[in-house]
Amino acid sequence: MATFEYAPDRLENRECFWRDRYHFFKSKGYTLRPRYHPNWEASWKFSADPFPDRFEDSIIQWKGALLDATQEGKGGKSVFIKRVDLRTHPHEVRIASRLGSPDSRNDGRNHCIPVLSVFSDDHDPWFQYIVMPVLRPFNKPTFTSFGELVDFVDQTLEGLVYIHEQHVTHRDCAAENILMDGSNLYKDGWHPMDHWRARDGGDLPPSRKRSEAEIEYYFIDFGLSAEFDPEQHERLVTGRCGRTQAPEQISGLPYDPFKLDVYYLGRVYQTKIVD
Repeated sequence: MATFEYAPDRLENRECFWRDRYHFFKSKGYTLRPRYHPNWEASWKFSADPFPDRFEDSIIQWKGALLDATQEGKGGKSVFIKRVDLRTHPHEVRIASRLGSPDSRNDGRNHCIPVLSVFSDDHDPWFQYIVMPVLRPFNKPTFTSFGELVDFVDQTLEGLVYIHEQHVTHRDCAAENILMDGSNLYKDGWHPMDHWRARDGGDLPPSRKRSEAEIEYYFIDFGLSAEFDPEQHERLVTGRCGRTQAPEQISGLPYDPFKLDVYYLGRVYQTKIVD
């Protein structure tokens, strides 16, 4: 059986795509980390310190379609750039852009991730890119009080109601697709590709408590989402499952995706809070 060998001084196959598009993203106003510069050499090779994990450029990309970058100007804000293949997720960009637009964000009940920019690939018309703020898992760090849990439940229920009022169903609102803005917990931020390291790759200082900071939770990843005409009465779907298979999806028959979202969110509460 083949074994996985991690060599931080070499890019993984999924990372090479981003290295090769470094100047394209630069032309759009986004600078990838030094690791993805076409002329990158591992910084620890020029240091007396022999441990790569002490250097920021040893931190690899953990998801092939998502990478962090620095937005030029505006104080060098860190962002995520997501590559969307329209052949497999034809509706994601449209739905995410609609729910994450500045106008939609004016509604305080909207807890969908803001979309900062959208642009197309200049080589492959099937690829589009969504630029979003850097967020972190909703339960890292852990909750420390009942009030913090209530706030999380309130915001996610409110957010799901808002999505449904827009005649949209998420269809994959599992725990992995609920993130939080942790900027008020960590004054100097964190590394986008490693939640427990500082932006420079060093140790992450302790966070503030959620009760001491204003936290907002967000739904992300609308790759499986469905959008319906407001006049459409029968709203049933079939097709791909999200991260969890709900009982109504076992048979393969059409099901109500609005009820599916409620099931998914209930599973989040059960597995991440109750259990």
